[in-house]
Amino acid sequence: MPTLTFNIRPLKKNQNIGSINLRYSWKKGVSPFRKSTGLNVPLNSWDLKKERVKKNTEAYAYGKKFNAKIEKIIDFFDTLEKNYKSSGKEFTRAAISLDYHLFDKGVEKNTENEGFTASLAKYIDLLPTLINKSTKKPVSKRTIQSFKTTNKYVDRFQKSVNTTLKFSDINLDFHAAFMSYLQNEHKLALNTTGGYVKDIKTFCKYSSRNKDVHSDSLSSEFFIVRENTQAIYLDEKEIDLIYNHDFSENPRYGNVRDWMIIGLWTGLRASDWHKVEEMKNGFVTLKMQKTEGIVMIPIHWQIEEILKKRKMPKPVSDVEFNRIIKKVCYELGITEIVHGSRRSPETNRKEVGYFPKNLLISSHTCRRSFATNLYKADFPTLSIMKITGHKTESSFLKYIKVTPREHADKLKKHWDLKYKKI
Repeated sequence: MPTLTFNIRPLKKNQNIGSINLRYSWKKGVSPFRKSTGLNVPLNSWDLKKERVKKNTEAYAYGKKFNAKIEKIIDFFDTLEKNYKSSGKEFTRAAISLDYHLFDKGVEKNTENEGFTASLAKYIDLLPTLINKSTKKPVSKRTIQSFKTTNKYVDRFQKSVNTTLKFSDINLDFHAAFMSYLQNEHKLALNTTGGYVKDIKTFCKYSSRNKDVHSDSLSSEFFIVRENTQAIYLDEKEIDLIYNHDFSENPRYGNVRDWMIIGLWTGLRASDWHKVEEMKNGFVTLKMQKTEGIVMIPIHWQIEEILKKRKMPKPVSDVEFNRIIKKVCYELGITEIVHGSRRSPETNRKEVGYFPKNLLISSHTCRRSFATNLYKADFPTLSIMKITGHKTESSFLKYIKVTPREHADKLKKHWDLKYKKI
């Protein structure tokens, strides 16, 4: 017979105040489910026998509200027991934990007939309260926005096929049709499509703890498509060319050039450039926007020279930077025909092919060039990763741009040094 009890435990910071906790036991031999109710009251205001806030104390002004919540918790567990008995599902700790979390946050639990997008919308509302297992931090705003965009495309897809998707519909047929829809109807790149499939797979895995999901959505065949990015980088000779050019007659170009040099020698994302307000003792230290990690980077001599002459460049938008830097590189003759990808000015979609190099350069080229040039200079990979924020060496090696010939040259140099041929 399931039992639900409430007790009070003194707070560490104030022994006169206690936290009201619940203990739910539903099966002999299984550790009970314990959880704080989030309610704190003076210890002398708690009735141990009735397991309620006393009515004849000064705490009753708010105790009435607290007792009402305790009653709601009791009703929640009563309803939970009835639902699981009627459905025949196994009563597990994971299921209880998830159901209570939804109840405590005021999010209605998904019903069996509820649509997939409606369920995903509730999950999105819940995301700010969850912790990312990898970072051990709250789910980032960037991740939440990704799920919102994913749900938007799933909703568009179901409208295009005139249906309301359920969890049972998220199978391999959906996987193939959804990817085709994104690539053919919306002209999305493979990596963008893969990101949305990843969100769907993550949500299905999360929901599988207390809901019947299609086994396909949890299988390896429900794959996340990826392709190697067709990006380019600037080598150190090209960087020197950009740094040494005189833009005194075109201050706007000169301002963008200065930001580019800062990006090329710090490896920072464009979103972090404007956080570089000052540099002390030869280093810049800041908190990165995307990963929220703290990074410390030494100041390159070219950046020092820019700061001595002109101080920090004037702020410039990412759009303005990307537009002008292509003209800067064109003026400097960085126009060789190379293989890469760019956003088509006609369709605003990614296209892969052969283009003049200046047309492929953007703010992110700075970061990729920073990592690639350091790697080619035999700087320790793990040290570069600490600055760029890459979590795994495999993802870092995919990120940098080193040709098979350049890898071979590194090996030849290693052998030549080892056997003293140079």
